[in-house]
Amino acid sequence: MIDENYTKLLLERQDLPLSTVILLDRVQKRQSITDEAAAMLRKAGLVEGRKPNYIVSARVAAATDTGPSYTRDRGLEKSRLKEFVLQHIRKFRPTRRTQLEDLLFPMLPQVLSVEKKRNKVKNLLTEMRVKDKSIRSTGKGRNALWDLAQSGSDKLPKNKDS
Repeated sequence: MIDENYTKLLLERQDLPLSTVILLDRVQKRQSITDEAAAMLRKAGLVEGRKPNYIVSARVAAATDTGPSYTRDRGLEKSRLKEFVLQHIRKFRPTRRTQLEDLLFPMLPQVLSVEKKRNKVKNLLTEMRVKDKSIRSTGKGRNALWDLAQSGSDKLPKNKDS
């Protein structure tokens, strides 16, 4: 079933063929589209994301007045997520990964499964530890504790109540 209001808005505000509008309607409803259709929509700048979690682009969201939905589906930029992690660890150090997941999951794209969100958090923490060297972990896996990386001048006592 095509969303008539969505289709009307697209047809009024964009010079798009009906077949493209129908494909965008499918993406907006989180229905699958073919790889060829996704490639065509991506080339035209009408969709973003990875298979199977495509979302309409900011341009389409603006044309259909669905900006808030776009922002929720897109999630926050990696730099903002990293800043949230650092802010949390500064206040509640050291911190378990499950607590960081609780902090970050609502900020990640809604289209991701719980497992994909866990992987995204794991990859973010690894990048912050290895590449940025802004945090460190003690222990392994989900029981590891995450804390700020210690440099000679900013060593702070650990909170032993955690």
